[in-house]
Amino acid sequence: MVAVSLTTTVLFGAICFYVIDLHRHYADAEAARPVSANFDFMRMSIATRDVQSYTKAENGAVKPLAVIPQWERCALDGAWCDTKPRQAHLLCKAGVVYVNEADWSAFTLIPKENLRGSMPMKSMNLCAPDNIPDN
Repeated sequence: MVAVSLTTTVLFGAICFYVIDLHRHYADAEAARPVSANFDFMRMSIATRDVQSYTKAENGAVKPLAVIPQWERCALDGAWCDTKPRQAHLLCKAGVVYVNEADWSAFTLIPKENLRGSMPMKSMNLCAPDNIPDN
């Protein structure tokens, strides 16, 4: 009876260790996975230089959030053209971020990586009247 209890305890410990180690590997793999377009963020862009990202503008107040490194791909949702400052809504490795209009030119669109079926934008001048409307 003691041998069965010890064996069960050792096996339970080994299985717990395996599950925890597997979870760590899964988390590492998820962090390494590139961002891709989805139904909320349909268009892809890439930063051509380091870009400061911010929190969403509320009552004109924005706070620095993170720096998007050069050559990082970000999925683009659209822009808030009626706020001050105007901000683009992006999904990057750091999560959902907002980029002020002054830094939009630091991104280049990647139409071939857009969500299939989405209309490509003409430029990163997101509030231009001849650019496609924000969906």
